[in-house]
Amino acid sequence: MLINNQLTQAVLSAWIQDQQHPHRSRAQHPIPSEQDFGVLLDTMFRGSLLSEEGTNVITSVSWLSREDFDEHELKRARESRLLLEFSEPIPFEARNLAKLNGIVNGKTGSLLACQNESTPHIWGICYFMSGSGAIGEIPAGTMEVRHFRPDCPTVTITGIGAMQITRGDSVIGRIEGGQFLLAHATVFHSLMLGPFLYRLINIEIDPTSRQFKNAAEAEKARSFFNCLNYLIEVLSQRRTGATVIVIPPHQKDHALRNTETAWRVSGSLEIDLLQRARQDYQRRSQEGGSSSNQLFRLKIDQALRNRLRSLIDLAGIDGALLLTPSFDVIGFGMKLKSSKWSENIQHGPLIQATERQELEFSRLGTRHNSALNFVGSVDGSVAFVASSDGPIRALTKASENQIWYWPDCRVSMFA
Repeated sequence: MLINNQLTQAVLSAWIQDQQHPHRSRAQHPIPSEQDFGVLLDTMFRGSLLSEEGTNVITSVSWLSREDFDEHELKRARESRLLLEFSEPIPFEARNLAKLNGIVNGKTGSLLACQNESTPHIWGICYFMSGSGAIGEIPAGTMEVRHFRPDCPTVTITGIGAMQITRGDSVIGRIEGGQFLLAHATVFHSLMLGPFLYRLINIEIDPTSRQFKNAAEAEKARSFFNCLNYLIEVLSQRRTGATVIVIPPHQKDHALRNTETAWRVSGSLEIDLLQRARQDYQRRSQEGGSSSNQLFRLKIDQALRNRLRSLIDLAGIDGALLLTPSFDVIGFGMKLKSSKWSENIQHGPLIQATERQELEFSRLGTRHNSALNFVGSVDGSVAFVASSDGPIRALTKASENQIWYWPDCRVSMFA
């Protein structure tokens, strides 16, 4: 096996901890065996190394038997079966994952596989509803579309040698670079990176209760974080190197003095206007407005997603993308030229039970070190540095002689 026993045991341990967690209200299913987890992970890993007609394998597999599907999933979380069953079992092998490449992606469907008396096999294709996040979430639902993700081990290939392990809508962890990275709460939490992001939009929350001053500020913050989360999500999906830095408005001129570029721009994608329109339609819907308010909000969400994706397109140009907190573009393809940061670099605050991951920035390359130097020179700026190997790191200046970093800003605990 290419996947070693230690990695399999780490995934299984995380699965057990998730099921036994007192606040997640998990159905108490039988714990999958270490052997089953080993077969699932090893076969998916082998599949991630293959390609079909020049295209890397992208697929998702849920480890679920027919009996468990009928007994647990159909009775608990599905209005109907909504699946395709193969007339004959297909051996659960990497070469067959390659042949079935692209028919499921883990967001709207997954292959169903399990172990029979002799060999593991694929027996069907399961489809389900998947929310698209806070931006684009359908504001109403009916029983006919009640088809949730299976409550079982699901492994989705996200790149060569990279996989995501989920249970229902929750991420258990990721396998990247031969290591298992346990899922964590978003670093946008108010006890972590959150306060620095709130300052960018001129919002202060009560340090004791962590409450907003009023509903308007709460909605403003929610809209900002929704957009930021969506940017991180798209960066994660593209798995390419990129740097996105949000600059406090009063630091714009100072930030430009710390850059060189041929791509400095003016104008706006008017994302802030869409944010306000979205809030307005959402408020009307909550106050009992017509269904047309919901439809208009979904149309605005579509435009908002498209424009946020356009920002990530700009981030794909070699150099950094600089944004205001309103998501207006200051410049893209920016060469950062701040003086070298020689003061302290520390892992940022974490909520309880989250593990620290120590980083040696000298080994992370030009992109990370340029962002490190920049946030050290431009107070209040927050940098997000995406790597082609998966993680999206955050950097900000905590004090005159200290920069804080977080090793991964991807939404992790909840998919």
